Amino acid sequence: LQNRQERRQYLGSDNRKYVNCCMDWTEAVEEMLIKSTDEILQFINVPLDTYEESFMYWVEQGSQELILIQAGLLQKLKESLPSGKDLTLENFFEIMQYSLHQLDVEAQNIDFNQFTDPNELKTLPTILQSKINDQIYEKFGIEEEDLFYNIKTKSWDRNPEVRQILERVAHKTMSLMPMDPMMMMGGMDQQGMGGGFGGFGPY
Repeated sequence: LQNRQERRQYLGSDNRKYVNCCMDWTEAVEEMLIKSTDEILQFINVPLDTYEESFMYWVEQGSQELILIQAGLLQKLKESLPSGKDLTLENFFEIMQYSLHQLDVEAQNIDFNQFTDPNELKTLPTILQSKINDQIYEKFGIEEEDLFYNIKTKSWDRNPEVRQILERVAHKTMSLMPMDPMMMMGGMDQQGMGGGFGGFGPY
């Protein structure tokens, strides 16, 4: 939450500082997940290096299960944030259509040359969704956890139209990558891709 408040100071005014805030969050989450994973591996007596080698093997084989598990952990973190805002399906679809529109705007304006650090380019989907989430908050006063809350408590995730538009948002976000993101994944540093419904970004 602190990171979210900090990065919003720079939305639309200082893109470099905005990206830096997103990267700080990503690195903090990576460290937390690595530490948690290491504790589990120690408990089951599996070396971290062995796990990383196995992870990379399955990624190279085209398997997405491990990545989806890690993304699911991030989703659980986001779902744990409190929310009490009630949305209608009409509200939800309006927000998702706005998200798609803003992604189109970003597609026209994005400058890949500004991402000189490969780690920044790798986490571009997270950075983009952070920006979209912040724009949604500015326009609608709705946070990411409010969307999660309504999707889960009202079982909207069972609605085919809801699932379709969430997939459109996720696909459009990933389509802005300059190359196949699966080829950019590396070991324990993939948590920065975000996750959950539509690939929503950091807190």
